[in-house]
Amino acid sequence: MKYLILKFQDAKLFRNKDSQDKVTDYLYGNSDRGKQKFFKEPITTYQVSNVLHVLFGEKPVPSLKKMMPFYKKNEDLFEKANNSYLKFDSYYRRLNKNKDKFIYITEIMQTKKSLNISWNPVSYFNWERIRLKIGDENFKLFLELLESNFGVTTKSKFIDIIKIIQNQKVVGDFLIKIRKKVVATDINNYHKNRTVQMNQHGGSALTVTTSIEHPVILSGTILVPVTDADIIKVKENKGCATILDGGLVYVDGIEDGDTLSDEGFEIMQNISTEKY
Repeated sequence: MKYLILKFQDAKLFRNKDSQDKVTDYLYGNSDRGKQKFFKEPITTYQVSNVLHVLFGEKPVPSLKKMMPFYKKNEDLFEKANNSYLKFDSYYRRLNKNKDKFIYITEIMQTKKSLNISWNPVSYFNWERIRLKIGDENFKLFLELLESNFGVTTKSKFIDIIKIIQNQKVVGDFLIKIRKKVVATDINNYHKNRTVQMNQHGGSALTVTTSIEHPVILSGTILVPVTDADIIKVKENKGCATILDGGLVYVDGIEDGDTLSDEGFEIMQNISTEKY
């Protein structure tokens, strides 16, 4: 029996059940990632099967989404994945003596996001943001109103004149009239611990584009039993496979089973596919 040797590196496993990120399903819409089912084991037959689907020119099939695609997985490739062997090269677990069980070692990384729950709470006020929010024509009228009533011009920083125009009826009435009450509300609540509405809408929207996550970073080897026909098919296809989040998978060679050591490897069919 010959084996296709697949190496993978820097595969990120996110296990944050408190995550407020979203998962998009074309039938069920958006749902919280933290409420999705996770596999208890980091890599199962399903992930290896999807790698093989790509390498063999087939479509990978999601295994955790509520709505499954109309196409089915290739059962022969799934069985091939089930008979493959997996070994982690990186040390990814340690014994937690307090809980008397192994836990995953995580790393700290910065991620980027832009979701409806990621609005920047900080009050960034300047003349340009006000202009973007209320529009050019209204901005000219707004400047005329401020100069005639308070002697304020753009020569001063906007944050320096907020105290002057806060809770002023003439300012509030103008902004309400042009349907920009959110600007008046944010000006009046400046320095208060309040959600900044202006950050959430229109041309002045500001999001928190970075966050901190603690993924498990995995590298390892997968041994896949293959026939001569399988080898030809893999050579004919140019699929670029990944595993987990961003884990690069590449073919490291083909060897006869008699020359390979199975030390540290576990057959995929013995790895649990239980979810939590």
